[in-house]
Amino acid sequence: MNEIPDVLYFYDFLIREEELTPWHAGLVVKTFLAAREHFGGDPSEQDITTIEEYITSLPNWKKGIFITAITSWRKFTALGEKARRSDARVSLQLVGYLLGGVNRLRVLRWYKWYCLDRKIPMQVLATPYGGKIYLVPVDFYNYAKRMKEEDDARWLPNPFKEGG
Repeated sequence: MNEIPDVLYFYDFLIREEELTPWHAGLVVKTFLAAREHFGGDPSEQDITTIEEYITSLPNWKKGIFITAITSWRKFTALGEKARRSDARVSLQLVGYLLGGVNRLRVLRWYKWYCLDRKIPMQVLATPYGGKIYLVPVDFYNYAKRMKEEDDARWLPNPFKEGG
């Protein structure tokens, strides 16, 4: 049942071990995901020439973020299961991003239901960081994924829309 993607544990690892802020950790994870999509697999497994070519295609401000992503991912994978903490926290926005760019308010609604199901006040689980980033338990991802599937099943495609 544990279908939680490694990048969520990686996000928690960046905050705890690399001491990044939740905002910066989200930027590193999104940069890593973009590189993984570009390479069609784990970017840290590419040869150095391919990585250098990719780095030169990035804007200057993103080069350091990509290098951080690669080095931190290598540390994370080297630790194996030790890096996947049971009390891991992830941002609400990252959960929505991994579920296909789901609206933040929609994910927040699911989080309210998650807390109601467990009879836990929202303030106990969600740790606010700054004004808009909420860190929630990593197992919320499975709940949100199920809620997205249920929501999507309720809404039928528009038969009048062209091309769809």
